[in-house]
Amino acid sequence: MTEEFGGLLVRAPLRNDIPAWAELVARIAEAERHTWFEKVEDLETFYELHDAASDAVLAFDHDGVPRAHGRLTAVGDGAVVRTEGGVDPAWLRRGIGRHVLRWQQERAGRLAAERGLPGVALRAQHEDHVQGPARLFDSEGFEIVRWFNEMHRGLDGLPPARPITPGYELLEWTTDLDEQTRLLHNLAFAGHWGSAPRTEESWARRVGNPEVRRDWSFVVRETSTGSPVAYHLGSHDPEIERLHGRAEGYTELIGVHPGHRGRGLARHLLEEALRRYAADGMSTAALDMDSGNGTGALALYEGLGYRVVNRAPVWEKTIPATP
Repeated sequence: MTEEFGGLLVRAPLRNDIPAWAELVARIAEAERHTWFEKVEDLETFYELHDAASDAVLAFDHDGVPRAHGRLTAVGDGAVVRTEGGVDPAWLRRGIGRHVLRWQQERAGRLAAERGLPGVALRAQHEDHVQGPARLFDSEGFEIVRWFNEMHRGLDGLPPARPITPGYELLEWTTDLDEQTRLLHNLAFAGHWGSAPRTEESWARRVGNPEVRRDWSFVVRETSTGSPVAYHLGSHDPEIERLHGRAEGYTELIGVHPGHRGRGLARHLLEEALRRYAADGMSTAALDMDSGNGTGALALYEGLGYRVVNRAPVWEKTIPATP
């Protein structure tokens, strides 16, 4: 370890650091009232699917407690790189966050060079009510390029159950449908801003996360071909109830095959999810969406009673390749 980042000792995370790393993320999230935060399973996924030795850092105090973290994740061909990071609430206002962000910028430049790219778009996202990151990103030359909306709906006044559009059937999302649904997801999100195809391994991690509720997850199949054409992945995070006082059913993913849009399939999936959330004692339905989505998703969600409750800016800075 070397003495860096405002007196903290900095090194790449090891596997046995993950529980303490997750505790750091939770402390930051509780202090900043994040809607959601990564758990042990999420950090294990990063560690196993990415090069944590090169693309992540933990900064420790002299008692060996992690007080800051930062990491990078290349998207698709690597032309876009996402950042995550934060500083323990007890260690704020010491310039540590700036140290982390500058390390991320330097590493992004090296990643570009390693991949033979002239540069990368380095992106960071935070909830809008947390203003510290906004000041830091602005001062480091980042600019807001996108907004994401968090939307909620109470679970009273639900729409009545209606039959699905003729020619389709609703199935429970069982594990034998995972691979077909991965391919469908990649097709449904091809060309969407910030999206990249899911690999078999990353998809297995996503749909196998402990927060996923298979009983809130469905696939629509076209009866004439037997092919999946739409899907909904639901999840529940008990920490949201502890921190924010609401029992939440969350739409993790929803998508429709481009050739089957405009037939009410997404609405049918969401209405089914709402009824199941309510039947299981949830108080709120939630989802996140790209405010720049041009598929009509916002009108669909608002028509079902969802309302924007929080926004998250995406900041971006072009980082040139550096050897």
